[in-house]
Amino acid sequence: MLKAEDTICNHFSFLKGSLLYFFISITFSYPIFSEKLITQKPNEPDDFYGLRIGGVLSPSFGYRTRDKSSGLSDTNSNDQTGFSLPWTLLTINKEWEDKGWEAELWFELIRANSFTNDTRSTGGTRADPYTIGIRRGNIQKKIQTNLFLHKFIFGMQENPNTFTQWNGSWDWRYIDRSPMESLGFFAAPSDLGFSYLVESGIFQLHLGFANGEGYRSVQNQESSGIDGYGRFSIQPTFDEWKLGLHLIGRSKNWVGLVGNECMEGKSNCLADDNNILTRKERDLRSRKGETVGLEATLDHIQYLHLGLGAMLRRDYGGEIRDRLRQDLPVQYGRDQFGKAAYTWLGFGFEDIWMVFRAEAGTGNSGVMNANFQVKDEPFTRLGLNEPIPSEVDPAVVLYSSKAYFVRRSVLLEYRFDSNMRIGLSYSRLVNHNEKGERERSFIDPVGDERTQREYELQFINQVNRGILSYAKSEDRLFLRASFIF
Repeated sequence: MLKAEDTICNHFSFLKGSLLYFFISITFSYPIFSEKLITQKPNEPDDFYGLRIGGVLSPSFGYRTRDKSSGLSDTNSNDQTGFSLPWTLLTINKEWEDKGWEAELWFELIRANSFTNDTRSTGGTRADPYTIGIRRGNIQKKIQTNLFLHKFIFGMQENPNTFTQWNGSWDWRYIDRSPMESLGFFAAPSDLGFSYLVESGIFQLHLGFANGEGYRSVQNQESSGIDGYGRFSIQPTFDEWKLGLHLIGRSKNWVGLVGNECMEGKSNCLADDNNILTRKERDLRSRKGETVGLEATLDHIQYLHLGLGAMLRRDYGGEIRDRLRQDLPVQYGRDQFGKAAYTWLGFGFEDIWMVFRAEAGTGNSGVMNANFQVKDEPFTRLGLNEPIPSEVDPAVVLYSSKAYFVRRSVLLEYRFDSNMRIGLSYSRLVNHNEKGERERSFIDPVGDERTQREYELQFINQVNRGILSYAKSEDRLFLRASFIF
């Protein structure tokens, strides 16, 4: 048996060895301890700040009212009735804060007919399946100086007319696009290009170049030119109020147009007249144009969102010459102009919000266009086929189409929290034709649609064919939800 002295000695030796082992372990293992990442920000949940994976899920149900008041009850292919996912994204962002770099890669759920004509809605064979597309894909470099924050963006990025929605002034993107986007300031909300953004206090300037066709379109299909754009914003804040004033401009095909891009039949610049004796060419000026927009916003995060805006567009005309017939006179095309105006008012408290929105502009189907058609005034507008009298100057009686549209909508929204919402909206779109008359549909007794000329001939020839005229409008209901994660 061990003596008590031996037992105490053994315990002391074991304790001394354990302490020696502990201090040796601490001394030699300290260098392997992980260091605090320099990209970590205060109050972040982990040490790997910089990589953010998120998304937006927006299930939707749409209904287009169909009744006899318009004479038509059939739906069109892919007219957004039924269930859909119109605003669903997967977002991946990676930031290297210490080096000033950031990368964005956003995926979007889209229908096939958005990027191809080979669908059943356009006479093709595909069944309009959902597919994945890239909404953003760019790299950014930030440089901070004493007074300015500089940012350089290269790749697929949002166009400047969508700034209001990403800035939070138009806060209902899951229900509908912001007005400047829906009115067609650019062909698409995103595009491939390069831009430079500089901020200082309440001022912000954004300049850039883009392909111009949009991120879903084939490049160089219409032209090889590059669009130039700019946005200047002033955003002062007063306590809980934020005021915004934004001036945005776009120059279509500003640089890059060269060669014979407007030769007859080679592009949609000039259609082929199928005459082998002609070889017409339009000058490149006809590819150019400018669009400018001015928008003012007033926001209170908890109670109010107010916006007012206007847009102007100019598309240039061009000279048409025949290379095979130099003796023929040159045809001159006139510059065409378009305009639009819009407003929205959103107010609420905590969970319940109400939003009213209205917009009107030259064009059709809610998209602003310059007035392209040229008619004779007043003879064509009055339906007369008589020639213009010789004493009347044709340059005086030519006029641009009076086609325009008016769109109104109302939205009732319930917010579960800041990232979970559900909204019920109603919109009504009314179009007017080139004579300024409200768009109508003409239906015969068997339910087939007829032309306005066939309807009018009934009265000219005094033969009643039973064709009736109906006022036409597009009325839609949407139930949509948005979940941001």
